[in-house]
Amino acid sequence: MKNLKRGFLAVALIAGISGAFVTKAAHAAKPAAATYNWTSTSIAPSNPSSTYNGHTVAEAETHFGCVTGTQDCADGLKVSGSGPNAVQIKFN
Repeated sequence: MKNLKRGFLAVALIAGISGAFVTKAAHAAKPAAATYNWTSTSIAPSNPSSTYNGHTVAEAETHFGCVTGTQDCADGLKVSGSGPNAVQIKFN
């Protein structure tokens, strides 16, 4: 009976350590999305000729009303994160 209790204790200990490792790995820092200082063109659908600082590409697309297309909507210069130093979003 003592051996059975020790076995359960060992399994519980291993499970606890494994669970802690998995949790720590899941919460490990992920590379930050690049943020940019944005300047929109005069023909941007929303907020033309304005700035929008410290935001991601997706946030800028929403803010300026840009959808992938051919006309220049806004230009961004990277301020943090990993990604290109300069980006341009366009709209139809």
